[in-house]
Amino acid sequence: MKEFLTNYFIDMYYVLHFVSLFFKTKIRAVERKIEDNRLILQFAMNKDFEIFERSDFDKVFERLLTMRKEILMTYLNSCSAYHSALILADGNQSVAFLLLVIAIESLSNKYYSQSKYEERFKRFMVDFLPEDRRFLSHEVRFVDKKLGKEEANTLFRKLLKSVYGRVRSGFVHFGETSPVASMLADRFQLAYIKTYKDGEKFNPSFLWFKRLVEEVLVNFLFSEEVKKHSDLYSLLSERFINRLKGRKAIKKGQLVTPEDVYLQ
Repeated sequence: MKEFLTNYFIDMYYVLHFVSLFFKTKIRAVERKIEDNRLILQFAMNKDFEIFERSDFDKVFERLLTMRKEILMTYLNSCSAYHSALILADGNQSVAFLLLVIAIESLSNKYYSQSKYEERFKRFMVDFLPEDRRFLSHEVRFVDKKLGKEEANTLFRKLLKSVYGRVRSGFVHFGETSPVASMLADRFQLAYIKTYKDGEKFNPSFLWFKRLVEEVLVNFLFSEEVKKHSDLYSLLSERFINRLKGRKAIKKGQLVTPEDVYLQ
């Protein structure tokens, strides 16, 4: 049996962030310790979490454990970006909005190699989100229900363009905060609010986009190719392996100190 050396505490946070996606809530570790080579963890969750059947949750972890190595670490980092967005949402919605975009954009750049970054982002959202979930009628009200399929899809793409262009790029390149109208959309439980200052603008709701990200990340997990063995533990262990130039011969199993290698 091959042994892997990992950092239990760092690995724990990856797992917690993954779990938070499926409960759709923040998870905070309150106590952590290692006893008899076992990680013992206590954690706290928000009260507003979704209930999962044990069998369903087992299937979720099985999908994670069999995800392709080429995409697995990116997916876990996307879950971490999502969880960080939940933590920051109450205090800094602009950064939280950006982190939700990053959760999708990082995967889209790994998954697609053609077209511009924004097009990859929008394509990923379209490919992994069912049409009947694009306005999340049960969670966020959609004002104009008379739109036909083509009109609704056009509006959806306009909102994605606003998320990437105004929210993401506006913050990254110019330090602009997310539109005030987006906060109003959250307050009134709308998918977006349209404003007319300096032309017509679509201001997407943070809560609306958060729910989309949740759906896309979950759907992507279940659409990925399944492998017969797990790469998760080996991949996590590889993150702690570095190649350094030695000052002298080093034997296998020897404890290496800064004096034994060139660090710069």
